[in-house]
Amino acid sequence: MGIETNLRQGLLQGIQRKESLVYGLTAEGNRVRASLSELGREPVEFPAVTHWETLEALVDQAGSGATFVSDDLYFWLDGEKGTATLVRLHSFLEGRGSTLWLLGPEREVPDVLQRKLVRLSLPLPLTAELREAALEGEHRLDMTQFTSEDLEAWVAAARGLTLREWNRLLERLVATEAYGAFLESLQEEKTRLLKNSTFLELETVPEKLEHLGGLEVLKEWLQGRKRAFGAEAEAFGLPQPKGLLLLGIQGCGKSLSAKVIASMWNLPLARLDLGQLFRSKSSPEGALRDTLRTAEGLSPMVLWIDEIDKTFGGLDSGTSDALRRLFGSFITWLQEKQAPVFVVATANEVEGLPPELLRKGRFDEIFFVDLPDPTERRSIFEIHLSRHGRDASDFNVDSLVQQSEYFSGAEIAEVVVAGLYHAFAESRSLEQADLSMAVQETVPLFFTYEERIKKFREWAMERARNASRDKRVLDLFRTD
Repeated sequence: MGIETNLRQGLLQGIQRKESLVYGLTAEGNRVRASLSELGREPVEFPAVTHWETLEALVDQAGSGATFVSDDLYFWLDGEKGTATLVRLHSFLEGRGSTLWLLGPEREVPDVLQRKLVRLSLPLPLTAELREAALEGEHRLDMTQFTSEDLEAWVAAARGLTLREWNRLLERLVATEAYGAFLESLQEEKTRLLKNSTFLELETVPEKLEHLGGLEVLKEWLQGRKRAFGAEAEAFGLPQPKGLLLLGIQGCGKSLSAKVIASMWNLPLARLDLGQLFRSKSSPEGALRDTLRTAEGLSPMVLWIDEIDKTFGGLDSGTSDALRRLFGSFITWLQEKQAPVFVVATANEVEGLPPELLRKGRFDEIFFVDLPDPTERRSIFEIHLSRHGRDASDFNVDSLVQQSEYFSGAEIAEVVVAGLYHAFAESRSLEQADLSMAVQETVPLFFTYEERIKKFREWAMERARNASRDKRVLDLFRTD
């Protein structure tokens, strides 16, 4: 099987630079070894030993210009002996025109090796290699058992798997001939991989578009990009959507929107808590790179970063260097990423957000999510009454809408729940009075943060699109 172009380029980059020490970030050591062999660089296994004489003899025996590989990252990068040996090896290998490839996942590189060890991200197989493995590999499939459309759907869903994982699934498929359930098996494998990720949390996506009240402009924008991930859009010349930044008032549907997007587009949803990266054994920046590579490998997907302002808000002269590097790595990835990872970032505060994050090109669009207007409040009441098994037509929803001015969507949802608890405590059906009482007992967040919300609205008027359509004129003439 030929080497796929993107892997070839990554390997050639390391070979052509004639570096002595190359850190190849990959989960596929065997695939890299095989690819190096195809490029005429037959790799020699490099043991993790502390005896300098043994390593010196190995290099001399292999001859000048040799290519060595090692998977023993823990020894080389995490131990003082390994690090000291690599420092000596750098000059030794350089004098013989040889290269040592260290293969493995993201690890923090000791300071003494920062300028000696060249880092290269070696990509997972893309669709061409996955397709070739399915049709010509060891576990080739019988094309008479399925359609070419089936194959393309499987290959697209397999993006993010290593070649070993893909071949294992193909072997199982050949043995069972369970072609009808193969797409489900692929999705289960991706779910398993996401669960194993340290900083990515797989989110279940029960929310549907009809569960999101209001925000009609945002919904229309999303509908227009529903088919943007795939070969058809690429052939049409469309760039892949990058993502959205949803700014706005707490409890008004930003997080719910992230779940709805994944559901609308039938994509997996993973949540990234940037703050957790600082608990990594490696550097936060290294943990971010590793996490984003995982997300890219499992694409197409929706990556949800909730309350991004809590991590990156208020970057100033007192900010730690680690946080600054983390921010720099993140916005660079946002600007340059090629994989179909759609980022949905939310923020409750705009003051202090770095202007680099708001610059055009980072996100496709910035939407402001305001408190719901009367039309939207009516829709939200109807949605939550329905979700709790009640028919909205049995209640005077217009009266509730008038009473709940300045309420957020989350506060309206809690009104319905509070009314249900009151009725349940008295062993009777939910009544209008229960809901009205719950409204009267609720103090909306607006009155606590009124000035801050007004400033937020003023900022958004010229810097963001409103996620809702202005329905004030329609509400004036509404007669129902």
